[in-house]
Amino acid sequence: MSELHGFLDEARALLPAAVALRRRIHKKPELGLDLPLTTEAVLDGLKGSPLDDQELQKAKNQEISGFILGRDTDEEKAIALETATVIGKDTNLVNTELDKYLAVPPAQIQAVAKEYFVPQRATVLIVKPAAPAP
Repeated sequence: MSELHGFLDEARALLPAAVALRRRIHKKPELGLDLPLTTEAVLDGLKGSPLDDQELQKAKNQEISGFILGRDTDEEKAIALETATVIGKDTNLVNTELDKYLAVPPAQIQAVAKEYFVPQRATVLIVKPAAPAP
């Protein structure tokens, strides 16, 4: 039950930002599939959100898991060595790459988010419901 309370506490903490974002979007409603103001509002919200320590640790754990599981077979190990050698120009990257990813500080992640979470770099995916079966 404490996990549920923790989840509710996290949701309550996010509520003011979510309400502010919703109000910002609703001030200038957009219709159709071209939504530049909505896209900008969402990107601004992502840029301004501080990194949560727990979420960052979860992302790091997923990276560790993917790194380990991605080297399960001999073929995957060979591909990792090939990539390190050909693209990275350093075979030893197979031994050091993960540590470099895990060492990136939250402030650097936030700085990159501010640089790249801009409308000019956005890729917007529009998902339409499937047509009903005949």
